[in-house]
Amino acid sequence: MIKFINQACFLEEMANPYHQTLEEYLAKAQHYSQQGEVVGMLICLESARICAGKCGREITDVSREIEYSGYSRAIPVLLEEARTFALKRDLKRMYLSFRESQMYAAKIGEDISDTLEEIKYLTLN
Repeated sequence: MIKFINQACFLEEMANPYHQTLEEYLAKAQHYSQQGEVVGMLICLESARICAGKCGREITDVSREIEYSGYSRAIPVLLEEARTFALKRDLKRMYLSFRESQMYAAKIGEDISDTLEEIKYLTLN
């Protein structure tokens, strides 16, 4: 009986061409997320949401997990960039990194204000 159910699911998935594409987009989004590449992650997630809508699947929870991971990994990278720019006295780029890291931190409810103050202090020395 289990074999029959699995075959039925397989046939149902094959009848819907968006299923494979959805899985591909989610895998790509996860890959970008693990690297902290937020832009690529968001593009793939938006494509995945479109596919999910067309094939009748709910991906809200998976999407949230991927986003949280991506933002969490991007923040330290951006803060390190800001630190590098601060030491070089490149304030424009430092503040751009600040702004982006603050946006991502707000999305996941993380407070990075102390770290930002520490980095700002580097520009005074």
